[in-house]
Amino acid sequence: MANEEDLLARIGVTSEELVGYLYGGLFVAICAALVDNDRVKSIVEALGDFVSAIAVLGLGIGVYVLYRRIIGEMVLYHVHHMCHRVVDFLAGREKENLTSSTAFLGYLAVPLGRRRAAYSAVRETFFDTNTKRRIDLAHGELHVLYITAVGSAAAYLYLRLSTPGRISLAWLVISVVSYLGAVVGDIKEHSFETHVLKMIERSRLEKFLSDGGYLRKPAALSG
Repeated sequence: MANEEDLLARIGVTSEELVGYLYGGLFVAICAALVDNDRVKSIVEALGDFVSAIAVLGLGIGVYVLYRRIIGEMVLYHVHHMCHRVVDFLAGREKENLTSSTAFLGYLAVPLGRRRAAYSAVRETFFDTNTKRRIDLAHGELHVLYITAVGSAAAYLYLRLSTPGRISLAWLVISVVSYLGAVVGDIKEHSFETHVLKMIERSRLEKFLSDGGYLRKPAALSG
């Protein structure tokens, strides 16, 4: 296990990313086989087993980057954090009792646009190696649900547009259930991460955020 982790570290890939790459390609391959098995079979026969496996891995990397860097960063993760803040509000949690990592950083005067970057910097600097490994693996597991949700929604839309008479409601159900599961799991995971965040000495944390330029700048004095 240690050798595998050393290899991943040398090539700059975390367990979170590895799970995303592998599952992204596997899920797309499965979806393609279910939607158009004859075409997939002809492609595999033309490329051969080895090249097909490499192609699936490459496709998985592309799917993961598209999902995480674009769909996730622009839409999904913002919805998750909003849901987490709503849960905190409904539970009557505020200030030091917040369980949302972004909301807690907001309480520490980190503006909205800098909170994700601030949290990533804090996690990388203050969390110990075992905790970071546990978090990476947990996020990799959640990416499985998110990719399933996005991929199933894409399959549903494809079938509705290409073959309107074909029953494809199951894809939509899988998408919705997977996304709801991802949001619930993400809230639980970020609650744990916020707990670890709060264990950092407040003065050290605030100094780190200030030195890194993450805190909200005070308004300029008039006159």
